[in-house]
Amino acid sequence: LFELLGVVAPDRSVEDRVEPDVEYIKFRTHNISDGSFAKDLRVSLEGVANTTIKGKSYLFNGLTEAMTNVVHHAYPDGADYLYPTIENQWWMSGSVNHNKDCLTAIFFDQGVGIPATLPATYAIEKISEFLANLGLMDTDAARIKAAINLGRTSTDRPNRGRGLLNIRQFIAQSERGKLRILSGKGEYIFNSDGTEELKTHKQSIGGTLIQWLVYV
Repeated sequence: LFELLGVVAPDRSVEDRVEPDVEYIKFRTHNISDGSFAKDLRVSLEGVANTTIKGKSYLFNGLTEAMTNVVHHAYPDGADYLYPTIENQWWMSGSVNHNKDCLTAIFFDQGVGIPATLPATYAIEKISEFLANLGLMDTDAARIKAAINLGRTSTDRPNRGRGLLNIRQFIAQSERGKLRILSGKGEYIFNSDGTEELKTHKQSIGGTLIQWLVYV
């Protein structure tokens, strides 16, 4: 990440790491949606983990959907951003914890966030109806849940598939795993046993962070 940003990285040895058993792969970044990036990340993760990822096509779909969401929604014209922003850009990386036999893929953008862009995708009445049926207040975390569960995006393009629901499928088919999405001031967690958690934070991270974690 430091290399991509042109920043001198801190001089830290392996012994200084907080988690010495964790091996990281290099960040990728671009401003387009291209499945080759998702495949490259998956292949790199498999190489470090020395295993084949179960349900790898679902990880591919999730990463591709995240990229597509950035291209179409994350950076609307005239938007105000919380922090200095490299507009239209996304970032992805991953790591393998050799001690715990788990791998993680992460995706980040500096866009306005899922809660802010949801009304541009679905009518506010549909969002309100969805939340009311579940007895949920209109919070950022609840909007992330709504974005995932409402299904197909408003573009209705064949390549968009099931929309943000694709992001969750990799964890849904895993035996042990967790999806974590931070966007706006909300946090949404989906566990492989089907349980969900919604959290509200005091501050926004200034974008959207998606993390997939599975045990292999």
